[in-house]
Amino acid sequence: MSSLECETTIDSLPEEVFCMIFDLLDLVNVKSASLVCRKWHNIVFLSPYIKRFLFNIVLRLSWKPTEEELAICKMRTKEVIDIANHTQRCYRYLLLCVNRIKFVDFPSLWKSLHPNVTVNIYWLHLMLCGDIRDTFMLIVDAIPLLPKLRSFSFSKIHTIDQVTVLRSSSVQYLNVDDCNIRIDMPELESFAGPLSALSQRDDNDQPVVLAKLKYVNITLYPYYSVDQYNIIPFRFVNVESLTVWDTLEEPLFITICNTCTKLNKLYFQFTPCIEDPAAMRHLSKLSNLRQLKFDSVGKFKIFLVPWSNIFSFDFDLSELTQLEDLDLGSILFGAHRSIRLPKSITHLSVSINYKNEQNIIQNVIGSLTQLQSLRLGNFPRHVDPWTPLQKAEVAQNTLKFLNHLKQLEELVFVNVEFSESAYLDLEDLMHRLRVLRFVNCILVQNRLQELEQIFPNLKIEVCTSEDL
Repeated sequence: MSSLECETTIDSLPEEVFCMIFDLLDLVNVKSASLVCRKWHNIVFLSPYIKRFLFNIVLRLSWKPTEEELAICKMRTKEVIDIANHTQRCYRYLLLCVNRIKFVDFPSLWKSLHPNVTVNIYWLHLMLCGDIRDTFMLIVDAIPLLPKLRSFSFSKIHTIDQVTVLRSSSVQYLNVDDCNIRIDMPELESFAGPLSALSQRDDNDQPVVLAKLKYVNITLYPYYSVDQYNIIPFRFVNVESLTVWDTLEEPLFITICNTCTKLNKLYFQFTPCIEDPAAMRHLSKLSNLRQLKFDSVGKFKIFLVPWSNIFSFDFDLSELTQLEDLDLGSILFGAHRSIRLPKSITHLSVSINYKNEQNIIQNVIGSLTQLQSLRLGNFPRHVDPWTPLQKAEVAQNTLKFLNHLKQLEELVFVNVEFSESAYLDLEDLMHRLRVLRFVNCILVQNRLQELEQIFPNLKIEVCTSEDL
């Protein structure tokens, strides 16, 4: 690198202008610019502008590494250690991935990074595979000493064999994947991981409220050694967005509804197992809810009579007057079940078949005069990759009824068959639509091409579920 100082008139520009110029360049050209002179180098790597870069350390080995692979990994580890020991760059983002930790001198590697590199880190992502019992405490001891750390992600393959507390007075965003991790992070705003991580050690009688926690993504419910029902009332009182990726038993579902009254977004990736119809009424307590989503492909007995695929009791969300986006996933309502939804809904996804189609169209969609986006079709719970999914034809009455939705701009059909006459039944609606999407549908292709010419403002999309 040249040590010459810039002598051109451009050198008189303020640092902010240089940053604006560098923003117009890709990373390769920014690196080249940093070689021009010491001032440009310092702006790129020693100022806040370095947030554009990621210090990416990846040490990978095969499952059964050869002597040559081990030698290369050892050499690369030494190179990283040398760089980390001598760098003056103030990196804000650090990714460290070691997939066979027993073959890497991790203590020496970590010593080179901490604190020389980690002292400036805002974002830290650690991916460690293997037996980390001897190295994990190095990380645990370091985290509280990183004053600028705001986002921390920690993933590994082997489970930690004892409960360990991660402490930080600065971390706001946390992502972990081990049920034996506990956290002490009063500034936490966003969390993704097992529910058990939000519990506290048994020696702490009074749980501490996480007052700033707004966004929670629960990936796993441990069914041992953790009192799940006491975690939520103390930790979730201010949560506004909750996503649940694991099965949810009825008592925990009720606890969430009774506690998380500030929720405006609630996603159940596996629909709750509800046995008592009265339990569903607890949803009405979530009066601030704007988005509600149930699973699209569930795997368990959910809202159902055993061995049946029909929703077994009435469904009433009419008290959720703020609700705008409702995705009912693969829930299949019976032909005579009462379904009440708030008129505030503008986006709806619902599963239909030839038995419940009339009930859904007349009693559900017919009452939602503000609908802007509608997704209809067959959303199966179990998909056999070896058996083609049977596609049902949408009834003519259904298509004609959709023409009455004056606010509708987007219409999506999933796993249905369209005859040539079906397009004629939608003709009035197509004048208003902006998007017409077909997912895994049987279509008359020639007719689609004609529609694109007749309605140039209509975006017609044909795709598979993998494309979404």
